[in-house]
Amino acid sequence: MVAMRGGSGGGATGGPGQIVERAGSDRRAAERARLADAARLAAGYLEPRDRAILEGVYVHGHTCADLARLMGEPRQARTLRRRLRRLTALVVAPEFGFVLRQQSAWPTSRRAVARAIFLRGRSVREAAAELGITQHAVRRQRDAVLALVESIGGRVGTAPVPPAGVDASRGAPALPRAPRRVGGAA
Repeated sequence: MVAMRGGSGGGATGGPGQIVERAGSDRRAAERARLADAARLAAGYLEPRDRAILEGVYVHGHTCADLARLMGEPRQARTLRRRLRRLTALVVAPEFGFVLRQQSAWPTSRRAVARAIFLRGRSVREAAAELGITQHAVRRQRDAVLALVESIGGRVGTAPVPPAGVDASRGAPALPRAPRRVGGAA
């Protein structure tokens, strides 16, 4: 439903521009709801600070500036925005959902590397240091997971394994898919 304000429907107060604006806000609301669902599903796998950022913005509706103030770091709003963009990309990536669904069938070393890189967003160097293995071993396991994702066409993100303590029988919503590019180069 679109509400038009003022006049006969023409001009700046109630014309087609207002309809487009309303449709845009509906799309933004739908995207925000989709990201809130992803944040809830990912919460059990993220570090507490990352979980607080995602939930604060997408579930509770705070701005990054509000969160920075609440965390006692009011000058860090820009840093939080950057971190939020990175976390959002992490939880909507096809690899995130794939690792959640498939990790139980993998060897211990692949599972540990996949969790560090694809669920917690660590770099190869950070994952190697955290796990006490070489960077080469981390890259090898990371590449194996990426090959598995590619073998199914990168279309994952359906029915992830819920975090511990979540009732799987309630049918938790699927992780949203990352946007796909359509068409080729001109």
